[in-house]
Amino acid sequence: MFKISAKTFITILFLTNCLNMTSLNAVEPQNQSPDFEKEIAPLLLKRCGKCHAHGQAKGEFSINSREKLLKGGTSGPAVIEGNSKESLFMELITGVDPDRLMPENGPKLSDQEIKLFRKWIDANLPGQKIFG
Repeated sequence: MFKISAKTFITILFLTNCLNMTSLNAVEPQNQSPDFEKEIAPLLLKRCGKCHAHGQAKGEFSINSREKLLKGGTSGPAVIEGNSKESLFMELITGVDPDRLMPENGPKLSDQEIKLFRKWIDANLPGQKIFG
């Protein structure tokens, strides 16, 4: 058996406690909605903007405002606030119908991107602004 001094023991205990607190702070809260300005807006513009923003409204669908996003296009309402499971937008980006997978021209959204949109819709679309 080895012996350590009280000072060494306290130092080890302190450092272990600090590491545990740091790792707890790194855990993302499960119910926290995505930040619209930092996460959702750039993702919407990057993945949907070419066909559905800045004057473009393919299928009469536009992401230029919250109202237009909710209204949807020729296929009907795109998003049901608080209900990603029933939202056409989620069906289209997850490929429920492979023939209607969005974005139409470009790579499929990643699982992380889909998760962000799902959390945002389930949180009632916090932070929506207008895209010019």
